[in-house]
Amino acid sequence: MTTYSITIIASANILKIGITETFTANYVGSDGSSVPITDGKWGDDNDAVATVVEATGAVTIVGVGQITIFVDYKGIRGTILIRGIPDFQGTWSGTYAVTKCEAQGTLAAENFCNNFPVGEVFTTTITVTQNLAAVTGQGTMRNITQTINGTIGLDGTLTLTGLPIVPEGQDVKILFWLLRKDSPNACRGNTVEVWMKPGFTPGEGAVEGSLQEFTRTNALY
Repeated sequence: MTTYSITIIASANILKIGITETFTANYVGSDGSSVPITDGKWGDDNDAVATVVEATGAVTIVGVGQITIFVDYKGIRGTILIRGIPDFQGTWSGTYAVTKCEAQGTLAAENFCNNFPVGEVFTTTITVTQNLAAVTGQGTMRNITQTINGTIGLDGTLTLTGLPIVPEGQDVKILFWLLRKDSPNACRGNTVEVWMKPGFTPGEGAVEGSLQEFTRTNALY
């Protein structure tokens, strides 16, 4: 006896907010047969993440989160789990204000935090590409530039970490950004800059900041 199931086909299980894609589905038999479904009834379980056109399977991602897209056909329901994520790709620039500075050991003795008074404003820029939830590129705080990478979390936030540059005989610096999109071309979030003396343990000095303005100037589409 042949039994049947439904397979839904999408370009990926992670889609950016703003994308519209028409999903397709096949009616698959245990005997190896497969027939495209042209008159199924489509739907979803979370309208805050996506909207679905019932007759066509056209899916538009509208928010962050997970959603089950389904199609009903001949008394069988096929499902696929999709995740909606923000689109961070592009060049972002703005400023951040220092909210906290701490130093220990050698850096404290050198009055490290005198260079970063609370309230002082500095510039920051990132240029990143995005492959599903993975983000890579370059980031700059003041005059320090590093290769950066990160992964978009389930809540839509993006944590970017700089790959440390270790110049011989100089301080090691690592940059961090924690970003959340407020609108298609504006982010809020925090910055962290960690300094280490060669040969010392991590965390000798840390500067925390709050983004004052951070906007996308080039979407890189």
